[in-house]
Amino acid sequence: MTVLRKVGIIGIGHVGAHVANAVLSAGLAEELKLCDINEQKVVSECQDLSDTLGFYPHNCVIGNYGSRLRRGNQRCRRRENQRQRS
Repeated sequence: MTVLRKVGIIGIGHVGAHVANAVLSAGLAEELKLCDINEQKVVSECQDLSDTLGFYPHNCVIGNYGSRLRRGNQRCRRRENQRQRS
């Protein structure tokens, strides 16, 4: 029985991009899922990571989950804005 190792990264800023690169270079996952509010950022990061796969000894599927968590992130932003106003 083969276990498929999946890693999901929410937030593809500086830290998320470095974590994704580290996961690929260490071969820690067979599937990498990326998600961020900025959908264009996810698309470009997926393209960059796909381009670098040829330099790694491991193979990985990179999934673009775009902004699927947008509704939850908007709630968090509203809460944060309410805290700042208080």
